[in-house]
Amino acid sequence: MNKVRNTVYHVLFVMFAVCFTFVVFNALFRNTEHAAPRLVITALACMTALCVVYFLLNKYRAAVCKHYKIILIIFAAVMFTVQVILGNALECKELMFDVGAVNNGAAEWVETGTFESLYDYYYSFPNNLGAMAFLYVFFKAASLFGITHYFYVAVFVTSLMLTAAMVIVSLICKKLSGSVDAVFALVLFAMSPQYYVMGASVYTDTLSMLFPVLIFYLYLVSKEKTGWKKTVTYLLMGLAAAVGGLNKLTVLIMVIAVTVDMCLSENKRDTVKAVICAVAVIAAVTASFNLYMYSVHLDRETAREQNTPLLHWVMMGLKDKGYYNPSDYELTRSLGSEERNRVILDEIGKRIDGKGFVGMYKLIRDKSAIDFGDGTYSISDMTHFTPVKETALREWVVEGGRNYDKYSMFATAVHMSVMILMLFAAYCFAFNKYKEKRAALFVPYLALLGDWMFLMLWETNSRYFSNFAPVIFVCAVSGMSAMMRSFLLIESDKNSVKGKKKNNSKKNKKKA
Repeated sequence: MNKVRNTVYHVLFVMFAVCFTFVVFNALFRNTEHAAPRLVITALACMTALCVVYFLLNKYRAAVCKHYKIILIIFAAVMFTVQVILGNALECKELMFDVGAVNNGAAEWVETGTFESLYDYYYSFPNNLGAMAFLYVFFKAASLFGITHYFYVAVFVTSLMLTAAMVIVSLICKKLSGSVDAVFALVLFAMSPQYYVMGASVYTDTLSMLFPVLIFYLYLVSKEKTGWKKTVTYLLMGLAAAVGGLNKLTVLIMVIAVTVDMCLSENKRDTVKAVICAVAVIAAVTASFNLYMYSVHLDRETAREQNTPLLHWVMMGLKDKGYYNPSDYELTRSLGSEERNRVILDEIGKRIDGKGFVGMYKLIRDKSAIDFGDGTYSISDMTHFTPVKETALREWVVEGGRNYDKYSMFATAVHMSVMILMLFAAYCFAFNKYKEKRAALFVPYLALLGDWMFLMLWETNSRYFSNFAPVIFVCAVSGMSAMMRSFLLIESDKNSVKGKKKNNSKKNKKKA
């Protein structure tokens, strides 16, 4: 079994290294927003700054370890406060399109007991029902205390979810590598300007950002538990997957990655128990949610006629560079439910045949550059509506503002630095270096590879990868550790252990 497991690990990291070398190269040199030379230079400057910070954290390792908890608490409190303040500063008079449907639907549901004015939208896009229901829970709770400014509530909830994701990433790094890496994870978030304003981006991507890393963290915790506590952890993993999956289906990619790892490394009894717990909770939550929605608010037969099939986004992702296009929606809407999937499948086949091998390669190249090449995570899509109040902040973080290019350049440069660090660790693992961390990081790397493969099949959008961005941060932290150890800029873990043993033996001799 060990031989099989090691072979799978090796194949995964080789595949990841190859695929994401392709992604990072195209995101840097075929970037649709920034000239390659300037972006590369800025990314190298960011990388240098990160190396200096990591070196200093290691130099003062004892102090970092001693004060880790207070550092984490202060970071979380400051980041949450900043996100709430800046998020509210970006308030718009009216949210429209998908983000409007999610927010306005939740608010209408609280005020009237139904979201009837948006029934037609949700018949077409049931994938957003989960996010609307998620916000409804918090809007309803706030209304019980007389709070009816729902945008403020939405910003509060989103900021809370984002801050929790950052804390979980730090705790994961603490479990895997210790306090220095855990604090460095916080540094990566602190250097990423997009995270300060993401509280205003109240949509499925941000609302689901916590769940992939939470599932992985609970998996790590489950390895330390026994008996009923392990079972409870498995049930919590299932709950995180269920709620996260209702917000954004891609969250379930992390569940698949965890299941694969358990099949390789856990005993069969624990694997079966975990799968049963997760499947039972996910099925129960999803079935209950759908039963309520389609018995109280929506009609199943109407939904069957009007639902946009998942194949629609695959078809749309094959036209030109795969962006949203109205003509494909017109095609889908013109088809009856009986013929819809057949016609769309035929169109998918025609588009693949029309592009040929070279055309498909170019499409994947362009998709990779676009989907993973925007460090702003396209937050501006959620904040570009008419503002309640014009502020200097909008000139920086909303596309079209005077200083947006500067903000976007820096955010993308930091993002590319994080991607490069993640890729460096993958190469180390592919060449069997630092094997002590390879097994522990198999799950996040497998999940990221799965997310990339999914996005290559889907509509092109630089926002869609963002709920897996914290997973990238987990991998990037190990990449920085591997890079600094490889170039002998910090002491290796083995040497540190030997040094500690020598110091302890000297102390014991002195005592004797």
